[in-house]
Amino acid sequence: MIVKLKYVFEFLFFAALFSACDSKSEHPTLDTTINGVVLLRNSASIERNFGDLMKKIDLKKDIPDVRIKNQSGTQYLRLAFYPGDNKNVFSLFEVSNNSLGSQNALSSSILNFDTESGIKLGLSKTEVINKKGNNYQESKKGDLIKLRYEIDEKKDKKFLDKYNMPLYVAEYFFKNDVLETFSFGFEYP
Repeated sequence: MIVKLKYVFEFLFFAALFSACDSKSEHPTLDTTINGVVLLRNSASIERNFGDLMKKIDLKKDIPDVRIKNQSGTQYLRLAFYPGDNKNVFSLFEVSNNSLGSQNALSSSILNFDTESGIKLGLSKTEVINKKGNNYQESKKGDLIKLRYEIDEKKDKKFLDKYNMPLYVAEYFFKNDVLETFSFGFEYP
C-alpha cells in the first residue's frame, strides 16, 4: 500500500512539473480571478459572492457595468458586462482606489481586490513587471504611466478558446511609481 502511494505521489509530482512547463512558461500567470473566488466569465462565482447583479446594472449603456467597493470603501471593483453575454457573466475586471463614478457602488465584505498572481493596488512598476514579465507596451500621459499586456491567438489560442474570446488584455496604471488602477479580462469582440 505504501509503495503504491509512493508511485502515486511521484506521478503527481512529475505531472505538476510538466504542466508548469506547458504554455504558461511562454508568459506569466494570466489573471482571471479576484481573490481566487470571483472569476472572469463565471456566473456561479458572481452569484455566490455578490448575488444576482443583473438587477443592478444599466443595460442601456454601451458597456454595462457594476461597481463594488471593498469592506473599508477604499478600493473599487468594476465588473463589465458585454451585450449578448449570459446572465451574470462579466468579461472584464477593473480595480481602482478612485471612487469617481462609484457613488452607487455595492458594498462587500471583501478586504482587498487582489489577483491570483499577486497584483494589488500600491505595487511599484518594477514589482508588476517582475510578476507579469517584459512583454508589454508602455505609454505615458502626463504623470500617468500605463503598461499593457495582450494575449492573442498567436500567443495562447488554447487559453482564449477556453473562454471563447478573441483577445485577453491586462493594463496597469501608475502614478509616481504606484499602481493606482489595473484591469484584466477580455476585450469586447
